[in-house]
Amino acid sequence: QKERAQRSLSLKEQHFGSDHVALVPSLINLTSASGELGNLQDAEFYAQRALTLIEKTYGCEHIMVAGVLCYLANAFGSSGKHQQKLTLLERALSVGEQTFGRKHVDVSLTLRALGSAHCELGNSKEAIRL
Repeated sequence: QKERAQRSLSLKEQHFGSDHVALVPSLINLTSASGELGNLQDAEFYAQRALTLIEKTYGCEHIMVAGVLCYLANAFGSSGKHQQKLTLLERALSVGEQTFGRKHVDVSLTLRALGSAHCELGNSKEAIRL
């Protein structure tokens, strides 16, 4: 999977250049594949690059930012960077609530991830509150 995603990224870079939003799906695939293979620094790198492209293209409050923030948060969590994971999930929640409102299913998924992040940090009261 990682090889295909790298090939896809390479082809898109040749066609669109290295800073085009069309690269984001390949970068997300590389994030997932790298994480599954235990290449956590690579996963963080690809997710951060995807986030940079999304923010550059659509701005920091676009709903696509929330999705990429969740990928980056997962990469940080896998690396043991639980406070950074929590911070990113809080930001993703804010973007999701601004876009969809508090009762949307995507917001509930981010809330669940945020609750888990609080538990990882030993903040079980905060997790329950969510």
